[in-house]
Amino acid sequence: MIETVGALENIEDIVATAGVDAVYVGVYDLSLALGLPPGPNDGNETFDDAMKAVLAACENAGVVAGCHANPATATLRLEQGFRMVTASADIIALNAGMTAHLDEARAAVPDQN
Repeated sequence: MIETVGALENIEDIVATAGVDAVYVGVYDLSLALGLPPGPNDGNETFDDAMKAVLAACENAGVVAGCHANPATATLRLEQGFRMVTASADIIALNAGMTAHLDEARAAVPDQN
C-alpha cells in the first residue's frame, strides 16, 4: 500500500523488495498524507508527481502498479499506466445494489396509502 509520505519516499526500496509483485496506491489516503483533500487530486502538482513516482518505480522494477479509482478516473488511471485499477469501492457497490433492489421491491408493492 502506497498511501503515506513514508511509503512514497521509499517507493524504490519497496518495489525492489523480493516477493513484491505489485503495489497499490490508496489515492484518498495518499492525498490526505500529502496535505490535500481526500480523493483524486489530478492536476495538483504534488499529487501528479506522487503518482508519476509510483509508476516510474514500478516500471523500473517490473512491478505492477495498482490504485484505487472511481468510474470517472478509472480510464485515466489505465492511460497513465496503472495495470490494476479498482473502479469502485465496496460501500458504493453495495449501496447501488441495495438501492436498485429496494426500488424494484417498492415498484412491485401496491400503493399502501
